[in-house]
Amino acid sequence: MIHLVNVSGGAASAVCLFRVIERFGIGETRACFADTNWEHPDCYRFIDDVERVAGVKVQRLSDGRNIWDIFFEKYMMTQPGTGGCLASWELKRIPLERHAEQFGGDVTIYVGFGPDEEDRMTRLELAKPETNFEFPLTWRPAMFRCDCLDDLRSRGIRPPSMYDDNYPHANCGGACILAGIKQWAGLLLDNRELYLVCEENEQRFLAILVARGREPHTILRDRRGGKSVNYSLRQLREDIESGRRQPDDSWRAMSCSCLLF
Repeated sequence: MIHLVNVSGGAASAVCLFRVIERFGIGETRACFADTNWEHPDCYRFIDDVERVAGVKVQRLSDGRNIWDIFFEKYMMTQPGTGGCLASWELKRIPLERHAEQFGGDVTIYVGFGPDEEDRMTRLELAKPETNFEFPLTWRPAMFRCDCLDDLRSRGIRPPSMYDDNYPHANCGGACILAGIKQWAGLLLDNRELYLVCEENEQRFLAILVARGREPHTILRDRRGGKSVNYSLRQLREDIESGRRQPDDSWRAMSCSCLLF
């Protein structure tokens, strides 16, 4: 049996790796990191630290493309039928599946979903019923976000720096296409350079759609006034800079879900 851990670059998946090692040992444990090439720079420092402390090589999976390369190639951002990020499917899900296949059929894949994420576990298992999944953070004692951060610090590992700014996930440097207006407004304040890159990429993406005779579709939707309309990153930035919209940092108020259990 091969125990394959998907190390995503966040705190939970790293603790997931340590739990698997502690239960099954290093010999049969494998770890991999599917790189979107659009991560926060500190993500790579974190992966290196986890690899060093765990004593298990974290195999990097990458074909060189980043999330915007996928959007430009496929002329869409979300997965049809699911609404999930298409780049996540292309750069994470598919490479992980191919990596697991090389070990043959006797593989269990371990994912860092916590006890407060049963919906995500169910969706994953329904999508791949032929795959054996385990969720080590649900093993006793169950571990929530705050527990994972404490666990990493106890091992001498500094958690990803995005948690210091209270981002809910250490994904894509905070520039997640599934994040809402509030988080994108926060990114504009936290990392204007990255925001502007995404803004220009979105403008290019919209131009590609128009040139192909397709309906333009922005990352964000403006639902003010009871209607849902396209709302580009450029429009959001201009609204904030003109004072027409005020940033709302309520999205940063991330309390640990353990308080609910």
